[in-house]
Amino acid sequence: MPTLDWNVRECIMKCSPNNGNNKLPKENEQMQFSKSNIMFEDIVHAYELLASIVTEHGGRFLPIFERLHKEIEEHRSRSKLLKIAKNITLSTDNIT
Repeated sequence: MPTLDWNVRECIMKCSPNNGNNKLPKENEQMQFSKSNIMFEDIVHAYELLASIVTEHGGRFLPIFERLHKEIEEHRSRSKLLKIAKNITLSTDNIT
């Protein structure tokens, strides 16, 4: 799968609202992202924005869109399985 080369610092500066709270790493410092800080709604919002970017600018942004798509599908799949497990538990609780 092809990867897209991009500058994280530049992307943050262009995409983030400039409210003075943007803490960027130094040039040689690596950014750390924690999945626990990212809400599902944030991923969906990014996915929707990226869909318009892919539509307007073409396939070079497709790998990022593909990654977000995968994250959303995995979340929905896990949510479905949790719901099934709860339903099974509720139905077996009613039997006993």
